[in-house]
Amino acid sequence: MKAALPSLLFAGLCTLSGAAFAQDCDCATTSPPSPPAPPAPPALPVPPVPPAPPPMPAVPEQAHLMCAGKPAGTEVSYAFRKGEVMRGTCEPVGGKMMFALDAITAAR
Repeated sequence: MKAALPSLLFAGLCTLSGAAFAQDCDCATTSPPSPPAPPAPPALPVPPVPPAPPPMPAVPEQAHLMCAGKPAGTEVSYAFRKGEVMRGTCEPVGGKMMFALDAITAAR
């Protein structure tokens, strides 16, 4: 009788829950429904196009004069504004050695 008691209680619960017969009741085997899928994340905005770099400043005549008499490929630095330096190389242009600007750096 002790072994049949849990079965009887289970059958009674199933009957009370609306199941016609104890074999129709799957109360113990069902799981809650799965939650709905989460919504898709919003599309990332397209980043704006970066602005064009500022134009390179004209090379001062003093920088060209620094290259006079130096061999081609010589690296030269010219401080043209407070804290800013033009770096370049001396290259022959039209029979003269001219300063060819490679980069401008600012002091930090």
